[in-house]
Amino acid sequence: MTVEKNFWLLTKEEEAEMDAERERTRAHLNTLPEYRKSNDDRRYLCLILTDLLFDEGSEFEFFPNKQRQEAVTYRLGKPEGKSWKLPAYDSDGNESQARRTFCEQRNSFVRLLRAYANRHRETLWYTAADRTDPLYSMGFHNTEILQQGLKRGEKSFEVGSSLYVYQQMYDRNRCDTPSLSKATWLLKTCYPTGFGSLKSMQEQWKFNAGTAHYWAAIATLMKQSIAWRPSVLLDFICNADADEFKRLARTFYEFRQRVNVPHSSSEKRVYLKDVPPGVPLDFLDVEPISPLDIPDPLDEDQWRLLKRYRPS
Repeated sequence: MTVEKNFWLLTKEEEAEMDAERERTRAHLNTLPEYRKSNDDRRYLCLILTDLLFDEGSEFEFFPNKQRQEAVTYRLGKPEGKSWKLPAYDSDGNESQARRTFCEQRNSFVRLLRAYANRHRETLWYTAADRTDPLYSMGFHNTEILQQGLKRGEKSFEVGSSLYVYQQMYDRNRCDTPSLSKATWLLKTCYPTGFGSLKSMQEQWKFNAGTAHYWAAIATLMKQSIAWRPSVLLDFICNADADEFKRLARTFYEFRQRVNVPHSSSEKRVYLKDVPPGVPLDFLDVEPISPLDIPDPLDEDQWRLLKRYRPS
């Protein structure tokens, strides 16, 4: 019978041999393309989620422009006044306290998210640790930092879910006149406690116009439910396939380009259509998914609820 030696009783020579063995194993694994791809995917998912949750461009004004303060009208008909963004720099050109705090929170979050992914994302070479008690491995303070960062995604996830349902409604011909308003109403009707008010869900497009297709891809990958819960983003980090995520994001991006928005007006800003032509650089290495190959998020009884829809 082999008896494992207590780690605390190892000699310096034995510790050195264990370290050398780990280095040999790591060097061997790094020669495997599949292993390197697995690590790259994990890093990519952590970085893209951090960028989505801590989007500097949507929170800070880096280049103030007086012309931005001219009143315009967005899709809901509500006037936009001054920019809602915080200044990234003060009047002396120094970084603002708000942006310094933002960067500190972002750096702490991504460090902890990477640690979580390293421990809980299953691979061919690593058996994931039990996720039922994150406090065991991270501690209360770090868990709070991670949870606060995840909560930043609630409204963005709602926007992505509404885009997901709208795409399905449009491409599967679920009604005569598909619209984002109907998709938003249907989500609120199906999940009354899982989503905010209809007005807040619609207005959030102003803040998420640049990233909604990424959030729709996240909602699609979380097949159990498209209603929000903070743990859905940890499920995404632990289980998502990076290539599938990018293919879905590209599909929703191209949907936003091709969809015909009903009753659009050149005098009203349509945030759904706020995407440039062409294909972004981060989608060049993947092909889109066929729109009808994206799984339907609702069952037939839920789709039938559209008969009760009445425009406000």
